[in-house]
Amino acid sequence: MRPGERSMFYCAPEKSIGYAKLSKTLRDMQKKKADAGAIVAKSCCGNQTTGYCDLDKLTGESLIFEFDLLSVEQPGEYTKQIWTMTTEEKLVLATELREKGNQHFKDKELELAENCYAKGIGALEQLGLKEQPHSEEWDTIEDLKLPLLLNYSQVKICQKRKKYPTATLR
Repeated sequence: MRPGERSMFYCAPEKSIGYAKLSKTLRDMQKKKADAGAIVAKSCCGNQTTGYCDLDKLTGESLIFEFDLLSVEQPGEYTKQIWTMTTEEKLVLATELREKGNQHFKDKELELAENCYAKGIGALEQLGLKEQPHSEEWDTIEDLKLPLLLNYSQVKICQKRKKYPTATLR
């Protein structure tokens, strides 16, 4: 495919069995963000409905997916998503994010610092999930995560102090 082209993919019913449930989950997540506190329809007791009529009609049907290619990025031209990184790449990323976060904090760019620390914590959390708790590898990951957690906490405290300048910590 080239940028600007469209492709259509046929998906047999036995291959698209989870599509309605996935789509329901994504819609419910968006609904929760849009109207926090709203009641979301749930199915129970073997009820096979999704709560969305259009999705219920798709269950057991062949589906055709259309994709428009917007652009092509060559290796090295894009930032890898954390879940696609190797263990070594995640460790390097966490260290780099901590350093960037520290610089943002010094420059009083609290929101940028918060984002750096949160991404670094997320990368290390993913690594920790693969390890046996209290193993040597797990302990190393936890040791790397601690400064990020402390820095993240410091940023949150500073943000609160900016928002509520007369507040005191106890």
